[in-house]
Amino acid sequence: MAMTDSYRQQHRELADLQRQIEVLLVPARLAADAQAVRSLLSSFLGKLNIHLAMEDRSLYPRLQAGSDQDLRAMAHRFAEEMAGLKREVAEFGGRWTAAAIAGDATRFCEEARRVFAAFAARIGREDKELYALADRMV
Repeated sequence: MAMTDSYRQQHRELADLQRQIEVLLVPARLAADAQAVRSLLSSFLGKLNIHLAMEDRSLYPRLQAGSDQDLRAMAHRFAEEMAGLKREVAEFGGRWTAAAIAGDATRFCEEARRVFAAFAARIGREDKELYALADRMV
């Protein structure tokens, strides 16, 4: 079992929740019933917080303390970059209650697509770059 297998599994679970949310990003539908998307968003945010805490407390410190300079530098860069996205996702999740979604469904859909695109790009890079190097080095 590779060191990053559990993190990759969490990425797959988050991507699955993201796809479930994206299917619901239809403003007219959300204006009528925003609770389903808000419930999925809450699940997504909860899983994401657990994932990020595991990375912050275990994976990144371990990689940054390793002997390979390239891996240390990459882990540091990824940890720094994630801080901004983490903040953005938290603000997004806190701002969009079910009532707020129903009240401005079009804006919610636009923001959700932007946030999810950034998140998908990030986990794709983590899987292909950081995790791939970590699995070879550790």
